[in-house]
Parts: sequence; C-alpha cells; structure tokens
Amino acid sequence: MPCMNWIALSACAGMFMASIAHAELRFDAITTFTYDDNVSNSLEAQDRKGDSSISARLSGGVYEALGSNTSVGLSLVAEPVSYVRYSGLSNIALGANARLRYKFGLGDAPTATFVAQALHRDCLVILDGASS
Repeated sequence: MPCMNWIALSACAGMFMASIAHAELRFDAITTFTYDDNVSNSLEAQDRKGDSSISARLSGGVYEALGSNTSVGLSLVAEPVSYVRYSGLSNIALGANARLRYKFGLGDAPTATFVAQALHRDCLVILDGASS
C-alpha cells in the first residue's frame, strides 16, 4: 500500500509541475527607510515618540498569463522591519500574496488588479541572557 501512495503522490507532483511549466518565476526585493514622528500613537504632544525604521520586502512566486488580457500571480512574502531607537518594535511578516489582473484592451489600456494578501506579523525579541 505505501507504494501506491508514493505513485499517487508522484503523479500529483508531476501534474502540478507541468501546470507551472509555462509560468514565469518572479523575485522582487524592496527596501524602505521610514521616519515616524509618533510610533507610540499618542494623542498628547508630550507623549509622542519618534523613531526611524528600515524594512526589506522580499517576495518570490509564479506569474501566469491566462489569456490575452488576464493574468494571475501567486507569491510568498517575507518582510522584516527593524527600528533604530525602539528595538522592541522590530518585527517580521511572513505570508502569501495572490494577484488577478485584467487589461481592458491593447497598448496602454486601463487595467484592474485584485490583490489578496495574508501576512503573519511577529515581534523579533532577542534574548541576551540578562535578567532584570
């Protein structure tokens, strides 16, 4: 019976690989530097704290043209954000992104793009062994 499961799994993997054989692989990297003058989201001026952050968004996935005007893309996303002064705010986001694009004609015609994205953001807590 394990042999039959292996054959079925191999067949499924083969069909999946054949379906993305014509797909285009894409990789993107974006780095941003941001200054926020109110990272604490305070209402009172004396409670507002400012800080700078740097982030790098990395994504990679497949892009497939479904027809002459329609395309779809699926990608995995990783986005770490590091704060300079308040390092406890540093975080990382991991998730997936799906995009459907429709073009309303030839050349520089208008397009409609629908994007669905799911990210899980978690704090980057570095334990150095010191206790208070």
